[in-house]
Amino acid sequence: MRHTPVLVAAMVLVLTGIAIAADIPPGQAALFAAQDKAKGKSPEEVAKIYKEDVIDAYPGSLYAGQALLNISSVYLESKQYDKALELTEQALKEYGHTYLASQAVRRKFAILMYALGKPKEALEWLDEAMPKYGPQIPSRDAHWIPAYRYDAHVKLGDKDAALKVLQDAILATPEVLDSWEFHQRYIPALQAAGQRPQMQSAAKGAYACCKFADAEVERVAGLVVKSFVGSADVVKANQFLAAQEDAAAKNPLLEVAWPEPPTEEQWKALWESCHKDEHLWVVALLYFGRYDQGLEVATLRLSSAGDAEKIAACIDDIARCFKAKDLSLVRANKFVDYAKTGEGANPLLDF
Repeated sequence: MRHTPVLVAAMVLVLTGIAIAADIPPGQAALFAAQDKAKGKSPEEVAKIYKEDVIDAYPGSLYAGQALLNISSVYLESKQYDKALELTEQALKEYGHTYLASQAVRRKFAILMYALGKPKEALEWLDEAMPKYGPQIPSRDAHWIPAYRYDAHVKLGDKDAALKVLQDAILATPEVLDSWEFHQRYIPALQAAGQRPQMQSAAKGAYACCKFADAEVERVAGLVVKSFVGSADVVKANQFLAAQEDAAAKNPLLEVAWPEPPTEEQWKALWESCHKDEHLWVVALLYFGRYDQGLEVATLRLSSAGDAEKIAACIDDIARCFKAKDLSLVRANKFVDYAKTGEGANPLLDF
């Protein structure tokens, strides 16, 4: 199975021709230096390094806040959970009004849920924390919240509530559609609930909208295969894989229904949930099979992209549109090759 990653560093450098500035703020330089200095050290030694070189040297700065979270991470890895939790709570108390709240909220939930095995307490704390810290959690980080809530409900033995969390998230938190953490939970959850048609539809939507990159495509293709095998359709699973490199081969995923589309009012709410992020809107459109509309948005974005990073992101979105329409990688690969080399015919002319 061949598919070409879009975000190639060499491509970015060629497009920009701009050297990356080496100058960084002193506090950030101190943080980076402390990270290198702390490698291989004990948690206590790590704490001492960060305290002396960053926290005490740049008190009250975001670098000091990140240092606290870095120390908590080391304690978490060494299974000193109480200390990790204490430092995370200190970071929340002192830096909860900044973007560091996003990392700290996730860290505290993870400690309560996965390290200490307290799903009820984790859910209760998250419900309490979101009104205060939610505004500091950027859209790109919101995908973990439904996934972790799902895990907590499963741990508590309430699979119905767990599945509902994921189902509701599709419209309320569409960032999940761009997240492997969501798809790897949602599709098996539908299968476990005996909702096999919905499982196959969700797998189709996930394959259509997922990132056009090696690891992501392979993982989601694996979910498509499992959705066929889970319905005792081994032949269809093999046919789907063969169709990824042969556009003329029979592709049974084309016969699977798309996920049930939103109502007109839900589409409006979904756009609002995307926070007017056009990339996220493209992902949502592709999940529900609206690839023509997705392509329109993606190409308009490309026409106004002003730097190499944005151009690469738009190319990725357009490649996803080909993948969504064909449910195959053949034309998507051709488009990416054309975008990189300019050689041959432009596949967009015959979308």
